[in-house]
This record gives sequence, C-alpha cells and structure tokens, in this order.
Amino acid sequence: MMVSLQIINVTEDSPEHVWTRMLAEVKAATFVAVDTEFSGIGSMRTTRDKDMEVRYTAMRSAVQSHGLLQLGLSIWRRIDRETTGSAAYDTARYFVTSYCIPVLPSEDFSVTPSSLQFLAEAGIDLSQLCRDGVRFKKPVRAVRGAANANASSPMGERYLRELMAVCYTRPFVTHNGLLDLMFLYEAFTGPLPKKL
Repeated sequence: MMVSLQIINVTEDSPEHVWTRMLAEVKAATFVAVDTEFSGIGSMRTTRDKDMEVRYTAMRSAVQSHGLLQLGLSIWRRIDRETTGSAAYDTARYFVTSYCIPVLPSEDFSVTPSSLQFLAEAGIDLSQLCRDGVRFKKPVRAVRGAANANASSPMGERYLRELMAVCYTRPFVTHNGLLDLMFLYEAFTGPLPKKL
C-alpha cells in the first residue's frame, strides 16, 4: 500500500476555499477516518463497565457535560484502479488529506484537568483553541426555524455542520471510537438517546 499525505489546519478564520475544498474531498472520498478530542470523559470506572448499558449511560453523561474540542478528519481517496484478491493490499494507492479543526462549543461545559494536561502534552495548543476554534452550538431537535438559525450562524459553524452531514454519507473509520461518535452525534445531530 502506498499513501501520499497532506495535513491542513483549519480555524475559525480559515478562508472559504479551504472549507469548500474539504467538502469536495469528502464527497469524493473512499472513506473518512475521524478522531476527536474532548475536555474529559467522566469516571473511568463506569465508562469501562462490562455492562454495555451502564457504560453507555456513563459515556452519555460525559458527552453531555464535557465539550468537543478538536475534530481530526483524514480523507482517504483511492487513486489506483481497485483490484481484488491477494494483491489488492500491495497495489492499493491512496491520497490522504488530514484536517485538524479546533472546535469550541458555545455552551458551558465541564473540564477535567487531567484531560487538558493530556491534550497539552499531546501538542494541542489550548490558547489557539480558545482564540481560533470554530465555535458551534449544539442542535436542538424539533425547534422551529432551525434552518433559518443555521443560515445566520457564522461561516465556520455553517461549513462545519455541512461537512459533518457529508461525512455521514461516507464510510466512517474510527479507532476505539464510540466516544468520538457519541460526541459528534451530540454536537451536530441532536441529543443522544437515553438508552443504548
């Protein structure tokens, strides 16, 4: 397998052509890999419980109380003629563009200090996040005029919502990603269901 990679940072002040390029790349993607960072994950004991319903309830509580802080998208586009069989992996060629998007919820959220320390040690610039993060409001289901509210949102938020809507139409890849998917759902789709 051969991969050609490009990394692009996107902020609230990124020009419109960066957003439109990202949208076009997602529409042409073979698949999209996603990774998120957040301000905390709640009690490790309950978010790793063996009972999946207990685990989901704990994770849902963490998602509702903490904030989504960064969205990483790697957009994979296969650029060779697809083959099958044993040689398929060896001959596969992809062009990958990775986008790093700091995001900042407009609503108040909890912060777990050890999570911020982890993010800082991982190289995430918390000052840049506060200064340049794409601000967004969580959606509320069944609100009249939601489309009009979206039209009056800042450019970054509008493109972020459109980007996520397009991403949901492509094959999505995560690593240990249940919390990633739950944070994305809560941030851009609506409140998580009470039950798994």
